[in-house]
Amino acid sequence: MLTCEVGELAQAAAVAGHAFFSWACVTSRVIPHWFFFARALAGGWRCDIVSHDPKIDTALLKLRTTRTFKNLARVISRQAATKIRVWDSIYAVGCPLGNDPIPSQGEVSSLKNEINGANYWMINAPTYFGNSGGGVYLAGSRELAGVFSKIYTHGRGNPVVIPHMGLFTPMPAIHDWLEREKLGFVVNNSTLPPRGPITNIDHLAAPSPR
Repeated sequence: MLTCEVGELAQAAAVAGHAFFSWACVTSRVIPHWFFFARALAGGWRCDIVSHDPKIDTALLKLRTTRTFKNLARVISRQAATKIRVWDSIYAVGCPLGNDPIPSQGEVSSLKNEINGANYWMINAPTYFGNSGGGVYLAGSRELAGVFSKIYTHGRGNPVVIPHMGLFTPMPAIHDWLEREKLGFVVNNSTLPPRGPITNIDHLAAPSPR
């Protein structure tokens, strides 16, 4: 799982055809519970639905635990998100086909993909069924840029997945939603501990062909 110093508990689970990404947004020093974005229970935790917005395919859960989690995501700010451009490098983290969370690397390939009245951003990092709900991180800062939502398929009878055409809910849409629900404090990075050095993950890459 690609937590690194960005990271946060990027767990994903598939339930009844829907998967939700779950991540802690604030520390227990701020409120007595942990808040999570999620579509399903991750890792067997019990939780309560705080809010959800089907239009942007995202929900906020409150985990029923007093456990303290060490790896917390640094969420990209609204201002920084406006600077994201096509060709920016990203990492997608998810659980394709039910595997443990794995990373894939690619770029932002489109910033305009409207579906059912909501705008999604596209990435060309290889993704598949099970990536839904996983985090999409900027490669440079390792900040969470959004939550993976959908993937293109082609054909009707036996549709073929197009793994380099994945769509994710961008953080600007999530920021807007949380502010409408008066829950914007859950993505306040100021509650996180000081940023440490970025972990080198080159060892996760496939070996170069000889």
